[in-house]
Amino acid sequence: MLALAASKETQMDLANYPAALDLSRLIDRYGGVLLDEGSLSSYEKFALTLFHDKDVVADPNLEVTVQLDITEATRVYKDRMQKSPGATMTAYISWCLIQTLKNHACFCFRKVGGKWYRFDNLPLFFPVAVGGKERFNDVLMEDVCGQTWPEFCKSYRNGVDAVLNKLKPYEPIPLDTWHIAHFIGNIPNIQFTHLCIHTPAINIGRPIFYFGKRYATGDHTYTPLHIQFDHSNLDPYVVGLFLEDFERILVAPPV
Repeated sequence: MLALAASKETQMDLANYPAALDLSRLIDRYGGVLLDEGSLSSYEKFALTLFHDKDVVADPNLEVTVQLDITEATRVYKDRMQKSPGATMTAYISWCLIQTLKNHACFCFRKVGGKWYRFDNLPLFFPVAVGGKERFNDVLMEDVCGQTWPEFCKSYRNGVDAVLNKLKPYEPIPLDTWHIAHFIGNIPNIQFTHLCIHTPAINIGRPIFYFGKRYATGDHTYTPLHIQFDHSNLDPYVVGLFLEDFERILVAPPV
């Protein structure tokens, strides 16, 4: 979680955030490749420019919340995936979401330093409610895009345990990393039908995903899934294709 009410040093970093982007580090660490606009369709080139033109569009971010039927995915998890050490259903749906992201390059486009890049090895960020005065702590998992399910389970469990057991104090991750990382949050105690999240001050093209409290209706199990996305690189059409692919991977994971 981005801590805005932090130290004076952190507030200074936020004030100078655009100048603090370490582009060369981001490219080297996370596999950034300058986007070849010649490979894009006419509409894609149009959208990348139009929706970030503040004289035309004040806010390019759109939001959608769906109630995802995970009945069969839950059965697959219990029958095939739960045996991995550290496995949880939350970890499983997060891993499947990352596998889906790998199939849809536009979800990995980020606008950094005024130019669009595709990043092939983005880290995973998610906040964890730890309670008490600390309230939240952050988990950043590196190299998740190439991890197998057992590897991801171990990394996910280690990250969550470290913050729940207060093995490290709260310390925000570098802002440039935070802004481009895959963001897959979870609110396990709220069964929401819609979720409204912060609109970013700097539009980089990073989608944000939030799962909610799982619930049963009849013989089916559902989870809310909220997606905030930037209309420059994403739109309802590609989000719909993404969700179809995600549902397929949930019941037929690549293992």
